[in-house]
Amino acid sequence: TAPPPSSGSSASKDVLVWDLDETLICFQSFLDGRFAMTNAATIAEQKSADFQDEAAVIRECALLGEGWEKVILHVSDTHLFFEELEECEEMSASDLNHFDDHE
Repeated sequence: TAPPPSSGSSASKDVLVWDLDETLICFQSFLDGRFAMTNAATIAEQKSADFQDEAAVIRECALLGEGWEKVILHVSDTHLFFEELEECEEMSASDLNHFDDHE
């Protein structure tokens, strides 16, 4: 949808919130093999050309998890200030005001 019309001379900024809970749970299940162990037999039964057997499913899931890791860390580092906040142990968003550049 289109953004609402501006009501004044100051331009508004969009704030996007990425709820990482489910993303990280899925990501971790690929990395540690839980997804593959749970679903490998079902996927292999489909006799897909990509997944000849359960071992192939497990390998592909691990590769997918590694790819997700790179994407999540890249987005977190470049757009979500992860490196700056990594050591931060504040309990609420207002505790992070000292990081705000007010732009």
